[in-house]
Amino acid sequence: MMPSSTTLNPITRLVSRTWALLLVILLAYALAFTNGFRMPNLWSVNYFLPSMFEGFYRRSLLGTLLFPLGDWRFNYYTIASIQITIFISLNIALVYQSIKVQDSSRWLWPLFLLSPAGGYFFHEIGYVDQVLYLLLLIAISIQSSARASLLMILSLFVHEMALFTTLPVYLAWSLYQGKPMQVVIKTVGLALIVFGLIYLFLQTSSSASLMQFLEQATRLSNYAVRTDYYDVFRMSFVGGIYQVPYMSREIINHLLLIPLWGMAGWCFAQQGKDVSGKRQLFAIGALASFFPILLGIFGWDYSRWLFLSMASSALCLFIARAHLSWKILLILAILLLTLPTVGFLDYFDLFTPRFAPWYQWPYFYELDLWKILENIPSR
Repeated sequence: MMPSSTTLNPITRLVSRTWALLLVILLAYALAFTNGFRMPNLWSVNYFLPSMFEGFYRRSLLGTLLFPLGDWRFNYYTIASIQITIFISLNIALVYQSIKVQDSSRWLWPLFLLSPAGGYFFHEIGYVDQVLYLLLLIAISIQSSARASLLMILSLFVHEMALFTTLPVYLAWSLYQGKPMQVVIKTVGLALIVFGLIYLFLQTSSSASLMQFLEQATRLSNYAVRTDYYDVFRMSFVGGIYQVPYMSREIINHLLLIPLWGMAGWCFAQQGKDVSGKRQLFAIGALASFFPILLGIFGWDYSRWLFLSMASSALCLFIARAHLSWKILLILAILLLTLPTVGFLDYFDLFTPRFAPWYQWPYFYELDLWKILENIPSR
């Protein structure tokens, strides 16, 4: 039984108030928005364009769904509007969950926003990562395990990185919830089959399809098309030319997240009924949080993988929120709020976090913000 409000100390009473939570969320959004917001960049637009009807199969689900828009697909503001709608939907879902729960886990989202991940979250607006995590939230809210698993399998055609980001969290949630092992095994098997199918047979597109699509995109777009994005459809992973060496200098940045992975694993472990079960659940929670780091084997965006690892860790902590004590939350707060001194998240396109002092914020909102909103990005 929870103690009554009269027996709680003043600090505990304060943090349990919804109005206090909303105030902190508002301040966290102001900081994250100011530090990282920009309009979706031209690279991110490409995630929403190629379709199966035009000879693309890898990363083509979004473009296939938007294909009925016709030439409007190639207008920057059409895609940017969709990207911003997805971003807002994801934020609404996260804020709603924060308000809905009545335990310490409600503070995970504002802490995430106050950390370096908050500015980065606004900076990568439009990236397909946000689509994947929105699909994950939808999947874990679906009562039918078959439909939820199908949605997660289909997300591999949004971007194959789902195998390392959202699918591990979904599987961790399934095991934490006590879903039948055969259901989990089927999901893992199908995911690996689809991932293998993409990389062995559907990874590249024909030169004719690429040339025809890029000619159409260049002719119809009201921006400079990032043709370098489409190099990925010319490269074969099995041929070796797409393999990116892992950079050892990033190891120290990864070590900074070990406590975060450990906390996620510890909270998962408390669900276990015996020592063996606790060990297995610890590994499940920690690995689901860690898995995005493995994307460094395939791509250069190391700060992006660090950010996604932080996002997966936060979701794992929320999944195991029944065991998220105030002590763990305090340790998490200290960890996340001291990370800005390290500065380990590098932005795209030579951007940097603004970190403007509060008294300079009016200049951002009066001048810089309107320039950002009025102009199509150059990259």
